[in-house]
Amino acid sequence: MIIKTIKKLWLRQRPANEKGAVAVEFALVLGIFLIFFLGIIEYGWIMTQQIVLSHAVSEGARAAVKMPEETSDSDLASEARDIAIEAFSPVGTLLNSDFSVVILEPQVEPPLPRRIFVGVPSWTYTPLVGYLPNLAVPDSLSTTSIFVFP
Repeated sequence: MIIKTIKKLWLRQRPANEKGAVAVEFALVLGIFLIFFLGIIEYGWIMTQQIVLSHAVSEGARAAVKMPEETSDSDLASEARDIAIEAFSPVGTLLNSDFSVVILEPQVEPPLPRRIFVGVPSWTYTPLVGYLPNLAVPDSLSTTSIFVFP
């Protein structure tokens, strides 16, 4: 019963004055569909880059924490930068100047262990699609990772 009704509606002849209606409807809907589709792609790319940036910074901090205790602070910072740059390379380019690495020594009052802060305060985001307005797309991405180590 349902199949017969669908076939009747599908195969019915359109009156002569409705022949271009489908093309007009398609043209009206296509623009809205493309805006949504491109928005989904753009926001997916933004989220991907933010996640990879956070992961890269965490990997850099983790690599610095795993180094021997005798390692100097400058070597720790350099190792954190190198590992983070390598981890972010599949989706973008980070420079040494993009990083902020701070190593805080242990404190007695209040008791705090040795910590490393690795962050990217501002990495310029380049839109993938480029059709969305500037208000809808961020100018930059940022992240920070904090690890405690001996």
